[in-house]
Amino acid sequence: MPNEQLWLDILASGEGPKTAPAGVGLLSAVLKRAAAQDLKECRWSRLGVADALSKELGREITVAQLDAITAESKGILWFPAEWLPAWLRVTGSRRMLEILCSECGFRVADDTDCDLAELARAELKREKLGAQAAALRSKLRGKI
Repeated sequence: MPNEQLWLDILASGEGPKTAPAGVGLLSAVLKRAAAQDLKECRWSRLGVADALSKELGREITVAQLDAITAESKGILWFPAEWLPAWLRVTGSRRMLEILCSECGFRVADDTDCDLAELARAELKREKLGAQAAALRSKLRGKI
């Protein structure tokens, strides 16, 4: 399972549930806890998050909806996928995206990771072009 270590880290940190409620997958329970943690760490109040999400999504999002998604006492209410981009921008947290990507066997890259990957590609391309140029020089020796 690609997400096993991430989930173990979440569970060990106390951020995640020990088990999922009956009839609910562990991923849903972990995402619910992640959303609750995002709200705790966000600089906005729940009302501020609801207002910002409303503006981002172009429809009203209420504090009651946020509570239904995050409250331990309530059953699992699925986190709407269309909320995710706005959620990331409003809360500033990548936690839920990291959990979902990990579940799929992927990782979330930040700007530095992307720049390093681009630099590595450029270096490999430069090396390949250098080798091609050397081969052409060798082939042309004595012909020019």
